[in-house]
Amino acid sequence: MARFAFRFEALLRLRENERDAVRGHVADAIQAQSILEQQRDALQQQREESRLQAQRRLASTQLSVDTLLHEGRFDLQLAAEIQGLDTNIRIVQTEIDRRQETLQVADVEVKRLERLREQQYQQWTAAQLAAEQTELDEIAQLRFARAAASQQKLGRVRGRSGADTEPEDKGARAWD
Repeated sequence: MARFAFRFEALLRLRENERDAVRGHVADAIQAQSILEQQRDALQQQREESRLQAQRRLASTQLSVDTLLHEGRFDLQLAAEIQGLDTNIRIVQTEIDRRQETLQVADVEVKRLERLREQQYQQWTAAQLAAEQTELDEIAQLRFARAAASQQKLGRVRGRSGADTEPEDKGARAWD
């Protein structure tokens, strides 16, 4: 039996490789977003701790204008960094969405080729079974024809030797 060969196997492998590459790009973008979110969370936590320290200093009797100004500037700097990270997170989320759409398109293309391969394999299998059945039918016909020819030859041989014929009843002729 011949081996099935999908005509577009190279194209299917290429599309699978492209899909896998896009999947890797999506994972990279998600990882980048996760890192940015961790950085933002760390800055927010640092900002909260800074605010708590500022409130403690305000409650104490020793107040320094320079310290308050420094803490205020530091808080503004942290807020600006958090805002910048939020902007970057939104940009990365947009990129993730774009890459996921590309991944979806690539996945659809791979599935389409896989369905085509499956259909062609089923057609090939049906054709192989039909060819096998035809061959078996031809073999059966040849055997039947040979058996019939053999029977016919055997009948002729018996007819010549007289073994197949009934002996004549000589007494029956005499009464005629």
